[in-house]
Amino acid sequence: MTLLSGAPGYEGARNHDEMMIRRNDMKKKLLALFLALVLALTMAACQDNGAPSPPEDPGAATQEPVETAPPEETGEPSLSTDPLEMLTQGYYQHSYTAEGYGEFCHFFHFYEEDPVLGAVFFAGLNNNRATFVGTYTVEETPYDYACYPDRESKVDNLEPTTGTAPYTITFFDWDGNELGKVGYDGDIIYNEMDEGSAIYFQGSGMVFYLHDTEGEKASFYEAELGVPYLSYVADNEVTSTLSINHNKTYTDLVGAMVEGTWTVKENSEGGLDFTLTPNDSTDTGAVVSTSADRQICTYTPDGGEPIAMSAPAGGPEVAFEFKGSIHIDAYNMDAEVVLTLFSDNTCSVAASVGGSAQELTAGTYELDGHTFHFSFDSAEAADSSVDGAGVVTVQFVAAGTVLGDVDTVLTLVK
Repeated sequence: MTLLSGAPGYEGARNHDEMMIRRNDMKKKLLALFLALVLALTMAACQDNGAPSPPEDPGAATQEPVETAPPEETGEPSLSTDPLEMLTQGYYQHSYTAEGYGEFCHFFHFYEEDPVLGAVFFAGLNNNRATFVGTYTVEETPYDYACYPDRESKVDNLEPTTGTAPYTITFFDWDGNELGKVGYDGDIIYNEMDEGSAIYFQGSGMVFYLHDTEGEKASFYEAELGVPYLSYVADNEVTSTLSINHNKTYTDLVGAMVEGTWTVKENSEGGLDFTLTPNDSTDTGAVVSTSADRQICTYTPDGGEPIAMSAPAGGPEVAFEFKGSIHIDAYNMDAEVVLTLFSDNTCSVAASVGGSAQELTAGTYELDGHTFHFSFDSAEAADSSVDGAGVVTVQFVAAGTVLGDVDTVLTLVK
């Protein structure tokens, strides 16, 4: 029923309707406030305020997985399965423990081909007591082998393992003369080079050499020292020498003892130009230019005058080196002491101090098994010794040298 204005009960009805409208408006406002409060709380909960998230509701819907960035590259080269590439990845080693004598390791290290020197190898036999360097080739030529998988089989005089490897590695000296051959299949080098071979030391031959890319015998590999590729002596000073080594290192005794790395390129005369960069930035670098036959060179220190040098004229080669150090009280500084053993069984001891090398004494030596017997002109006679780890040392004692009294332990490093 609709009441007209002025009709009886109209005013009461109108007041009642207005009250109802006001109540509805109030309800709407309260509902709006409630919804606004819920929205604000929801937004606040979505923000990351650093508080721990509540535990998941087992009944909640499963969220989509969040994409994550791929793992970063480690920078380490991946290992190849191509035998020609595997050869220069890691080392090939034969190792064993001899009761009462400790661990022994024989290994080959093959370098990637250099555009000037070629493909270089290093053989460190008998814990690097015998080292061989030169170049090598790998040919896809079958190699029939008969050798032992390990030392135990060899010592027990079992039948050797026979087979055919798909590749042949041939070793050469720096002059291109062949030193020997081995079989190769990527995982194993089949080394039949036995006693009488150019590359051999007791226990190194007639066995498998296994591929090691994990550095299982790293302590032996890290003991690989530079072996001279080229050696020179200054024409006007026999104590000024230079060794340019197989592993891109050099030893410079033209002034002070300087060690570092080198790069090389061929020059227009058919010789080689070496740039010598010292390990210590305070030392002096140099440029060395050789003749085409490598017999002479010009050594030019950075900022200095050229020095004429020549290859040793058929003299004895360096066979072993012992190194140590002494403290010179008069100069309040340390000096490196080097005992050099030559192939003619002569030896000399020199110290580098104050920028120059000083000879302390000379003498002779004999190698009896694993023991060196030394006799010096002006120092005490001495015998070397070896510890359980295979480290060979000798106590060098000399009184009244040009640097005073010397008493130090020298360690075999080559």
